[in-house]
Amino acid sequence: MHKLKSAQRDKVKRFVSFTQTSEQLAIHCLSQHDWKLELASDAYFQNPDTYWREAMGGSKPGPTIVDKKRIDQIFNKYRDPHDSDKMTAEGIYRFLQDLNLPADSRLVLVMVWKMKAVTQCEFTREEFVSGLQEMCVDSVDKLKAKLSSIETEILRENGKFRDLYIFSFSYAKNPNQKGIELEMAIPYWNILLQGRFHLLHLWTQFLQEQHKRSIPRDTWVLLLDFCQTIYSDLSNYDEEGAWPVLIDDFVEWARPRLPPKAP
Repeated sequence: MHKLKSAQRDKVKRFVSFTQTSEQLAIHCLSQHDWKLELASDAYFQNPDTYWREAMGGSKPGPTIVDKKRIDQIFNKYRDPHDSDKMTAEGIYRFLQDLNLPADSRLVLVMVWKMKAVTQCEFTREEFVSGLQEMCVDSVDKLKAKLSSIETEILRENGKFRDLYIFSFSYAKNPNQKGIELEMAIPYWNILLQGRFHLLHLWTQFLQEQHKRSIPRDTWVLLLDFCQTIYSDLSNYDEEGAWPVLIDDFVEWARPRLPPKAP
């Protein structure tokens, strides 16, 4: 690294420490992104194979090494004091603080999805360890960066977003009920569909004023199809289509409340 400036050498060391890659790859990736460390790190985590091939002249990347003992140590820091194989609400609260994530962040939902968590406000050791291994991270800092790159990927690929969306129904509902309670469904929709569903504010207003009951799975799933295919002015909505009655009722209620079309 003798040809690099002092600031560049420091960034190479930090990149290597953060990503557990080689100096050669660090220099290549940083130079591709104008020596902006955060930008280069995010780009690497989104496409590690590509950067390995470029930096190593086309050779295949070696496997990402994840230290299971380090993952166990992270879990032990936050685990329930009365159950060594569970992380419960208090520990998860501290874990999210260290990740600098509010509980209503979409990144938190991405994390529990990758961990395949079954119960709200709880991680088993197996869920936590398997999830971090699948994400190829073994530190809090690596997890922060990885979650952001996964979110970017999910928002770009409708199939993966759909998987997250459908997972959220099972995760959020009471295990003993078929539907999800409205007071639980609305916050989850706000996390998942903010910026993707132009009529979200009207939808939640309609439910709170007109519905006030639990949401069945078919309505949950078909609402995603609705927000992906129906125009914000509802002009292409087909009343004869196979939409749930609740969505039909919403369209009828929402139309007179839409802003007038520009002349």
